[in-house]
Amino acid sequence: MIIKFKNLGPIENGEIDLNDLKGINLIIGKNNTGKTYLSNLLYTYFKVRERQNIKMDEVVGIRFKDRLSDSDYETIKDYFEKKYEKEIKDTLSQVFHTSKDTFKDFEIEVNLSDEILEFKKLDDDTIIYFREMRKTIKLKKFEDKIEYLMEDYDENKGKRYITYNRKIEEEEAKQIIFGYFLHIKFFQKIYKFYSFPAERSGAVLFYKQLLEERSNILRELEMGNDESIGKISRYSEPVNDYVKFLNSISDRSKAMNELEIYKNLDERLKEILGGEVIIDTEDNIMFKINGDKIIDIGMVSSTVKTLAGFYLYLKYFAMEGDIVFIDEIELNLHPENQRKIMKLINYLSKQGIKFIISTHSPIITEEIDNMLLFEKVKDKINSEEMKEYEINSEYGLKTSDINVFHLHNKTVEKIKEKNGEFEIETFNTVLEETDNLYQTLLFYAEGK
Repeated sequence: MIIKFKNLGPIENGEIDLNDLKGINLIIGKNNTGKTYLSNLLYTYFKVRERQNIKMDEVVGIRFKDRLSDSDYETIKDYFEKKYEKEIKDTLSQVFHTSKDTFKDFEIEVNLSDEILEFKKLDDDTIIYFREMRKTIKLKKFEDKIEYLMEDYDENKGKRYITYNRKIEEEEAKQIIFGYFLHIKFFQKIYKFYSFPAERSGAVLFYKQLLEERSNILRELEMGNDESIGKISRYSEPVNDYVKFLNSISDRSKAMNELEIYKNLDERLKEILGGEVIIDTEDNIMFKINGDKIIDIGMVSSTVKTLAGFYLYLKYFAMEGDIVFIDEIELNLHPENQRKIMKLINYLSKQGIKFIISTHSPIITEEIDNMLLFEKVKDKINSEEMKEYEINSEYGLKTSDINVFHLHNKTVEKIKEKNGEFEIETFNTVLEETDNLYQTLLFYAEGK
């Protein structure tokens, strides 16, 4: 899916190909250029995929048939493009937790050409059980041909089914399964995504209170206390989701063993944090200093607060196919730890986790430059040099595994690869000016 958009906060226009998300997707730019806006637009897309309710009897403009023509495909394409556009526009203000007027000038154009080409080649089926008919209908699609196979329902067959409570005729049932088949192919939830917002270091201190307060306010609203409306915290959906995520960790830790992906990273994580993030017997997030001493999360460094949620994500949640949003990845991290966290991200992206990351840090972009260059010369560099710089054979990063989106001049520029590397020069001008000033001042300080 390609989305083109206009008037998204400070971004006047932009284009993103959501089929081209890489293992690492970096969003860079000066303050107030729209990094959070772009990140939240992508977050909105995944929210739409997550929240979409399938309306079985919704008509897409064509009746069920046994063969799809080119005009049918165009009708399907047009229908779902408009549906995505509407859903994204309606959900965007919810993600930002603001009024719809905030985005009254926002425009979006969705292009599903790639998806339709894949759908044309699709060879798949789906099954629905219609309880009132006591029938199971199986829809089979291969190339342009569609078959509907109707059978008496047999519970012993163990088929996946969806139950309907109303009387329904065979033709209508076929239309419903046809619409359902289209919806699950164009709108099914296929991702798990997680948010680590810039507010993460504060949220880890108050996550229980924040959720409890919201629950109490909603309860008051149910009881008719309209004055509680003004008490609802106006934090964005990524922050809200992070608070809910933190509150879910205790139950998850009881139901799941530590994941293999975490075990492989255990020592690297402990090295960055100087200890281990744990869940205690009272379901609190705590910190275990290297050794045995356990202290409250409120007493730890800002680095631990910032990375606590991400640490526990890796420990109990991380799976291949996840989408992970990290806002200001360098937040509260010493330059040495910024380098270490990017090495970690690079490794995780190779395990099938995709990252959408915003940053202001030249340390982050320079580390990525080094990874790209290492990939080109890894057969030349010797083991002693790798040991000196604390890198290994996993350190390299291919240009095909990263996107860099640069926000400037009120637009989104996807930085192009050149000679096997990206020229990420966003911070160079500022760094050069700082160094030139230092050299000038040093000249006068030395009395020359």
